[in-house]
Amino acid sequence: MHNPITAGRASCRELGQKNITADWQWRGVWPVTDRAVQAGAWLARNDKSHGQDARASSRLALIFVNVTSGTLSLDLDFKGKDYGLDASELRLIPRTELGPAEPVIVPLTFRRSIRLEPFEAVAFELARS
Repeated sequence: MHNPITAGRASCRELGQKNITADWQWRGVWPVTDRAVQAGAWLARNDKSHGQDARASSRLALIFVNVTSGTLSLDLDFKGKDYGLDASELRLIPRTELGPAEPVIVPLTFRRSIRLEPFEAVAFELARS
């Protein structure tokens, strides 16, 4: 599964394109620079279905983590067909360490603004509505 911050999938444009540098200290001084928002995606297919049915019953999780001590904002541009999701509408459930929020219905292609507090993680579960 591709990172949701890559073009051609769910693309994510960090406002200000922030990076963070840390010293990993594996062998002396070893500075590493990476994105301030780490992201990933996971597709869970229904094992009981095959072919088109499996894609129709799939659930997708998009995960975003702010690894900095500052608040960050970003835009998520999502295209469900890039993940093999085939529906006119999807149910989106935001999840944080506090649990799930109320589900919302979104189109198969949408843009969503995300605000991440320092060291906050959020996951968006997407499935057929």
